[in-house]
Amino acid sequence: MVPQVLEDETLGRLEAEARAAKRGLWADANPTPPWEWRAARQRPEVQASPARVVPNGIEIAALLPNPAGKDEGHEQVVYSQHDRRTRGPRRLEAADRAGNVFALSETVPASGKLALTMTEPTMSLDDHGDEVLLIDAGGVVRSWVAYTGQEARSGAVLGFGR
Repeated sequence: MVPQVLEDETLGRLEAEARAAKRGLWADANPTPPWEWRAARQRPEVQASPARVVPNGIEIAALLPNPAGKDEGHEQVVYSQHDRRTRGPRRLEAADRAGNVFALSETVPASGKLALTMTEPTMSLDDHGDEVLLIDAGGVVRSWVAYTGQEARSGAVLGFGR
């Protein structure tokens, strides 16, 4: 969404001054422009899953979409496995709303968790809200989570599942 165009340029000038002086909401390191904030408030808080989820024991347990400081190379996805036995590595991928993909190459331990820091720039978690799907090699969605921009506060770990 883009801001509305006004005949009077006063508000635009005041916004530019506030941005330059880092006043108000523009003081934040990663501010949400008012028009994006309003658009996000008009969307439903929880979206329906885009696909049928077929659980297989591994799920997305938590996300760190907005780490304190720099996002790139510091965002995390935590996977959990509820099966009591460790299985060999399975080809699993996490995909976001934009279709970006992050491959899971490590093994999730039996009845345990695996935290992966997304150091490769293949997928980033949007600070304004996103959804993440865990997809197996056959294209079956095994887990799905979504979050809003309000939930993605700086340094907040978002927990899902068990």
